[in-house]
Amino acid sequence: MDYAAAAWQPWCTKAQMDRLEVAQNKCLRLISGQYRNSHIDALRLATGIPSYATHSEQLIATAYEKGMRLPEDHPRRIALDKNVRHRHRLRSSFRERGKALTQRISVANIERRPSPILIHKPWTDSSKNWRVTTNESIRHDISAVKNAITQLNSEVVVYTDGSCSGGTSDGGAAAVATIGDVENPTCIEVRQAKGNAHTSSYGEEERALDLGISWLQESAYSKVAFCTDSLSLLKAMDSLNPETHNIRRRLEDTKADIDLMYVPGHKDIPGNECADKYAKEAAKFTGLYAESDVSLKAARSAIRREIVDPPSDHPLISRAYADYSEDIDKEKIKSRKDGSLIDQLRSGHHKSLGYYQNFVDREVSATCQRCKTNQVDTVEHWISECDQTLAARQSLFGYTDVGVREMGSAPDLVVKLARKTLSFDC
Repeated sequence: MDYAAAAWQPWCTKAQMDRLEVAQNKCLRLISGQYRNSHIDALRLATGIPSYATHSEQLIATAYEKGMRLPEDHPRRIALDKNVRHRHRLRSSFRERGKALTQRISVANIERRPSPILIHKPWTDSSKNWRVTTNESIRHDISAVKNAITQLNSEVVVYTDGSCSGGTSDGGAAAVATIGDVENPTCIEVRQAKGNAHTSSYGEEERALDLGISWLQESAYSKVAFCTDSLSLLKAMDSLNPETHNIRRRLEDTKADIDLMYVPGHKDIPGNECADKYAKEAAKFTGLYAESDVSLKAARSAIRREIVDPPSDHPLISRAYADYSEDIDKEKIKSRKDGSLIDQLRSGHHKSLGYYQNFVDREVSATCQRCKTNQVDTVEHWISECDQTLAARQSLFGYTDVGVREMGSAPDLVVKLARKTLSFDC
């Protein structure tokens, strides 16, 4: 549905966009395992995917920002600069829609940084002296990650990290060179730089790696490891993304043997925690920012964060996702089956609850059959009020005052509570 979106979606009517929404919602139900009558807010929050109307706006705004950064003689830029009224006067156009959408973001009135047209020239590639290790299979096993760093047998390990407020502003970057044991490293050099006022996490991570490369060029080390918590930057480099051309050339110019390794952030890896501290410090430096204009990456970051769906006004769903974290779910929920279960409970719909059985078959009582109190058997009753789940709540959580918010903060315990107290035979 996204293919060439900016070329045709600005002209879509509401009815046409609704058809796209229906198609997306079917996919979201398959992904999350939720019931057909689950509220659409639950589908979107469970998958982290916005409504298609919002997604379309993000695509159009991004394409417009990209076009406005091209050289003035580029065909796409000419099309954006040329004011032509569409033959359907009541319809919008890519130019009008893109301009209106980008006026809504925080960087709307700041000078755009031109994007060079990058053409990869494989015949100019120099000898590749670096390797990327993503550690994706062991990213949740910090001991294994630390062991992987040790096994590189590098003379020095350079930890790099970028920082920015809300992922969009007040950037800073740092590179910390260390020697010795991974658990107790000795810092031999720190490089810091203030970033941009309007920036992106990716951009500051790239700046941090650049700082580390600058230090390496001044040193005499021949076997070096760079550790970063930016998986997206490493994947872009490994795939030879044209946008990483300059930083790859700088690595190759060092002539050192280089390993680039992903390490998860904020997971008690001392070198990475040190780099994080210095990056946040650099972001608070006084004086001029690195650049005054706005890069395409920074604009994209602002678009993703600022062109979004409104918060859910559904009473249960808004509370169930109040403390939700995608990282917590990835760490705590170990199977697709458990993922579907917690998503169903967050939506308020599960086949074992009396109220839902009554919804399907009006002859079935909606009251709780566990505690026999004539209260409607809803998710809130089951997790907070039911006497027959009291002992299990105390055993699992260590307290009985459990609420819907625990579905976000402790999803693994909520799943265990469901396995112990709900019937899955209905």
